[in-house]
Amino acid sequence: MRVVFGIDVSKVSSEVAILVNGEKVHGYTISNDAIGFSQLLGDLKTVHKPEIIFEATGVYSRRLQAFLDEHGYAYTRLNPLEAKKQLDSLRVRKTDQIDAEKLAQSQFVLNRKTTYVQKEVYQNLRDLSRFYQNLTEDIVRAKNRLHKVLQVTFPELENILSTPSGEQYWNLVIAFPCKDFVLDLSKDELSESIRQSTSKRISDKRVAYLAEKLIALRGNPYARKILFKCIHNITSASHTNPCHIADFYEKRKRQSQTTSTKPHTIASIHRLIRTMYYLIMHNKLYDYASTQNR
Repeated sequence: MRVVFGIDVSKVSSEVAILVNGEKVHGYTISNDAIGFSQLLGDLKTVHKPEIIFEATGVYSRRLQAFLDEHGYAYTRLNPLEAKKQLDSLRVRKTDQIDAEKLAQSQFVLNRKTTYVQKEVYQNLRDLSRFYQNLTEDIVRAKNRLHKVLQVTFPELENILSTPSGEQYWNLVIAFPCKDFVLDLSKDELSESIRQSTSKRISDKRVAYLAEKLIALRGNPYARKILFKCIHNITSASHTNPCHIADFYEKRKRQSQTTSTKPHTIASIHRLIRTMYYLIMHNKLYDYASTQNR
């Protein structure tokens, strides 16, 4: 006598269909808890070597699987896609009761082998690996959302460090989510915020460099665009009107291994701003010859 238990597992309850030699003799609903599993265990104990078949439904079928493993019963766990392909030709309507019955009926025809039960340590490793993958995906999604927000509030902040990642970068993002937070601080307060952004030792020179870079980033985008065009105009006119800014730009361009000219333009803008500041503060006119002596 061959007895097959077909079980369709849902979130809260499961449908059980018991077939003897291909004929259904009993069917009922159990809750997915100790009470429901005890009812199922009572029926399993009345049969010698029962065949148990169910479809894997993620965390819901794991409870049934753990119960069967604990009591030493072999079972056949079907992949959901495999089960769908095998049962579509057998059922006219789809209900939990019909699915449980058709699972059992198909076992008489297909004679599936019992599922190999892995050791618990491998199952735990698989769960941890899946959990790690989910965490990684969550982190990537969070970074992408933050990137989109920063493009609206403070896009230049992503260029403050060599790579937009790490402890210091994220602390700077928290401290300066938009340009107004930089504007509200003095240079000393800004330097202290940068020093507190990392647990590592950071030199005063590095702090001063990052503070200067942040101050430059907080500027007006229209002014940056004007300065950007100024550098290109200065380099274009350098053949007839030599300028140390153009010399600096061409030198960086020759030494660089990248095709992009944007980094050289930005570096030249910083040099242009310092030159303009010096000339204004000392009330002087620009003299190319004097720059060659330094």
